Amino acid sequence: MSVVQWLELEEETVCEFGHEELPPEVGEEICRRYSRWLDVEFPSPKTNDRWRIRAKGWVGYMPLAGGRGIYVRPKVPVTNLFQMLEVAYDLKSLRLFEGRAEVASLPGFYERVVESLAVRVLRRARQGFYQAYVAREEVLPYIRGRWRAGDLPRHPARPGFACAFEEMVVDNEENQIILWTLHHVMKSGYCQRPEVLSAVRKAYQAMEAGVSLRRYTAADCANRNYHRLNRDYAPMHTLCQFLLDTSGPSHVRGDRIFTPFALNMPRLYERFVTEWLKRNLPEQFQLVAQEAASISSKRTWVMDALIYRREPWTAHWLVDLKYKRDREPKNADLFQLTAYAAAKGCKEAVLVYPGRARTAKLAVGVSGIQVRVLNFPLDGDLDQAGNQFMRALSEG
Repeated sequence: MSVVQWLELEEETVCEFGHEELPPEVGEEICRRYSRWLDVEFPSPKTNDRWRIRAKGWVGYMPLAGGRGIYVRPKVPVTNLFQMLEVAYDLKSLRLFEGRAEVASLPGFYERVVESLAVRVLRRARQGFYQAYVAREEVLPYIRGRWRAGDLPRHPARPGFACAFEEMVVDNEENQIILWTLHHVMKSGYCQRPEVLSAVRKAYQAMEAGVSLRRYTAADCANRNYHRLNRDYAPMHTLCQFLLDTSGPSHVRGDRIFTPFALNMPRLYERFVTEWLKRNLPEQFQLVAQEAASISSKRTWVMDALIYRREPWTAHWLVDLKYKRDREPKNADLFQLTAYAAAKGCKEAVLVYPGRARTAKLAVGVSGIQVRVLNFPLDGDLDQAGNQFMRALSEG
């Protein structure tokens, strides 16, 4: 990927660049377009007349004008990063790497996901895309469906009947989500292998004749209802969710559209640990993610995970995931954690970090709530780290 290998950063690390490495106009473009993801400090006497840039928890590729770009390298080993993505987005069940050599880069991983989506779309195109009933109202020369006798035609010169009916069409949300994702992928510029680009174009062309191009988000891909007629759409929507969730807002400059491919590491860490726990908790426990609690009449907080004991149904562990390395908990974090635990009637709260610091018990909070600091590290075998975390959690 030659277009994105001009400037290399490391996650959560301050990198310095001189004027010969980073021209002023490029530095200004980085600040203007990616200030949400990058801390940019302009050259000054304080910085010894050098640019200072730090990635704020994001990794991936961020394109710039003129064929340039930024690559933010993750601290997590690439193979572990792929495993986190597979667990967080349930990609492992899709067997993306079955029978093939494991990819070793983010672009390779991205292309593998795209290729899997395109192949599934083309397979469904041969069977016929899913059709759903869509409600329509139209003036027809004959009665179809329900005749709305009280409604007159908009054009009196055109006699007819105002009818309300349902029609089976392929232009429905299930197909529109996929078409928008394929459109988004083609505009991103991150697919370089000719066979992948060809498959994406064929999949897009197979859908565009009968499906409207409408904008969707990653959230629209989740929690959808499936049945025997569209069950194979579930994995396609999972792939769409990943591709849309890891793409930043597009930026138009001249005749080219730039779309970043970036991972929010704090959010990925939260999703990965939450999904890992869901799959590996003992049967007597159940995890509920993102459950809200009213702390007061004006404050409602949402915690990462609450683990309930099934019989009797009681809140057992409150889990708050912090993507910070070897840092002490802040007083604000402790206050929020204990207040939420008290509101849920939970006596044990846990702060989880990705580092390898020692397990610690902190001072007892309000209402006799015990707060512990545990670790789910990312730099080794993830399943082994998860099992060690579960043991530490249970031994508390």
